[in-house]
Amino acid sequence: MKKIFVVLLCVFAGFIAPAQADLDTYNLLMLEYRSGYWDSYFQEVESSELALPECSAMWEVYLMLKPLGANWVNAISSTAAAGDPTTILVSDAINFCANQFGTQRDTMEKVCPCSACQADSVEDAQFRAARGCAMLLTSVAGDNELDNPFVDFMWMMAEALDSGRDLSEGDAQQYFCRAEFDGWNSEFWYTLDYGLESCQMNVVNACGLLAPNCERTAEIIHLISSFYAYYGDWGFWEADGRREELHAILCEQNLTDFPMFGGTPGTCAQYVSTIMDNLGECWYNYIDNYGGWWGSGDEGLFLQTLLDVRYSTEEIDPDYGPVPASSTLIYEMLQTCAADFPDNAAVLCPDNCIAVRCEGDQWGTYLCNTCNYYDGSSDIKGFIEECAQPYDQTVPGSNNSGTFTRGETCSYRLTGLGA
Repeated sequence: MKKIFVVLLCVFAGFIAPAQADLDTYNLLMLEYRSGYWDSYFQEVESSELALPECSAMWEVYLMLKPLGANWVNAISSTAAAGDPTTILVSDAINFCANQFGTQRDTMEKVCPCSACQADSVEDAQFRAARGCAMLLTSVAGDNELDNPFVDFMWMMAEALDSGRDLSEGDAQQYFCRAEFDGWNSEFWYTLDYGLESCQMNVVNACGLLAPNCERTAEIIHLISSFYAYYGDWGFWEADGRREELHAILCEQNLTDFPMFGGTPGTCAQYVSTIMDNLGECWYNYIDNYGGWWGSGDEGLFLQTLLDVRYSTEEIDPDYGPVPASSTLIYEMLQTCAADFPDNAAVLCPDNCIAVRCEGDQWGTYLCNTCNYYDGSSDIKGFIEECAQPYDQTVPGSNNSGTFTRGETCSYRLTGLGA
């Protein structure tokens, strides 16, 4: 089984890897912004007849956020108010753009996935694309201090994302790379090609967005397995038909100590419903047509296997350390979903990262290699599995002071249905 987990995680990590932090790009963009240096680029990006990386990034931002719909704001900043772009901070927008278009895109095709952009080098294209993204997203940020000409397009984009209305290329051409010559289209719009494989990989999978959404989806899958254990013969269809059960546990009984799904019952219910609306197609496709090492075609067997490996870990790679087996099973399902139903996957898990089992005094099974030291308090942090071991157990340990017995009482355990 270990070998299978190695393959699954490696395939998954390579398929939709998260954006890497790019501090150099962030710092330089922030310096340019604060100095007003962008003023010298605004007109160029507006009127150029060239296929600029800035224009590619602006259009790709719309395409990559499109599957998120009204939730797009939280992809830029986890603390922003849903549906209100003005609550995004300049620093958040620039950080998002640096991570999206920085050094992780190591070829021109990755920098400009849908067109043949013109730049002096890949490095030049990386930075210019990040700048174009930042120019757009900072235009409506609440603390923006620049007179930004892209603000009108940004609000048009925001309205389209909130309402589910499509923007046409003609809409966007009025605002950037508009080639101010009669009867002439900019090279960017002329070379735009959604059939390119690079365009599909970058735009469809929306790399690097909204990691907490992946945690939410995984938590709901875990909760459905708890329904199965509690009720006997429950699966996705039953949980979907009685969402009030999910809402009661996630949005009422546990919301104060476990605010993974937002700070209010209404926001929480919206998150839960969005995930359930997009999860079913992926769920049944995976179980009926693929399955994992446990087999296929049997929803109950899938849920039982998920329960059986709930507290198991696998050492898949020295660089990652122990990985929760149940998380690996969920990731296989989501990776399959990303291939077969990319629009659903972009909502369910736009950004994916490797989960790790925290060791020693670290507590829980967190995503993205972020562990928390357990000190007996109920620190508020969302993570994929409530505890690393069955509840209320004592675990032997040792350090340079000798051996000891450590009690594990899970302060993160959800209430309701024995979850």
